[in-house]
Amino acid sequence: MFAKDELSLRSQRRAGKLTA
Repeated sequence: MFAKDELSLRSQRRAGKLTA
């Protein structure tokens, strides 16, 4: 559960860094 969320969060954070 956490692992999945962490992966999603990491991916989202990476995409956010590009847009942010």
